[in-house]
Amino acid sequence: MASCDAGSLARYVWLSALRYPDYQHAACVCVAEHANVAWVIAPHGSELEKGPGSIGPDALHRAFTNWLTSGH
Repeated sequence: MASCDAGSLARYVWLSALRYPDYQHAACVCVAEHANVAWVIAPHGSELEKGPGSIGPDALHRAFTNWLTSGH
């Protein structure tokens, strides 16, 4: 799967989930195992919404931990 295809898939899954009230604060993570990357689509305003760019695994872990413990 091409990089742009995986990013599009992540956004599509996230947008589909937003149709349901229980998922209004959902984030979507798509991991490309063989490409050694992950795509994160997160709610607007969350720490996970960094825009295009790259972060390391430790920063991603901290961002998810903060996001999950903040009640979202």
